[in-house]
Amino acid sequence: MQLVVIGDLHGRKTGLEIAQKHPEDILVFLGDYFDSKTSITASEQLTIFETLIKLKLKKPEKVVLLTGNHDIHYIRGATQQYTGYQWLHATDIIQKITMAYRQGLLQAAYSRGSFLMVHAGLTRTWCGHWGIDLHNPVEEVNALFSQSLRPFEFIYKPGCNKTG
Repeated sequence: MQLVVIGDLHGRKTGLEIAQKHPEDILVFLGDYFDSKTSITASEQLTIFETLIKLKLKKPEKVVLLTGNHDIHYIRGATQQYTGYQWLHATDIIQKITMAYRQGLLQAAYSRGSFLMVHAGLTRTWCGHWGIDLHNPVEEVNALFSQSLRPFEFIYKPGCNKTG
């Protein structure tokens, strides 16, 4: 059994194609399911996301759905929107991703062996600020994620560039 890590789909079918080629392997999707910068429609992005959710429900131990910044900003309760936010289709996306979040199908971190997987990294400063134990951060990061989105939104400080 292999570990297959797939990042930043942004609505592309690539992740599903990889999943079909690796039916017995552990699949870790690193988030950013939405906000395509190409001609992929919001409807197509939702279809891909719904298919990933079905795959997760069918194989909960073999499919991991991490959350990226282009997902968090659609979850009900988020306070910021980042580049690519699809205002015209936000209501539909919010409904689907918030349901997945509330059902516990999305998480912020995953580890296997010596590998730690998150969408955009963990820093000592961030972990210290939120009281995360660096020796075993996954459980604590996921618990924090299930309680509040705020720690996972960008925090802008004077003099820092805004990114998304």
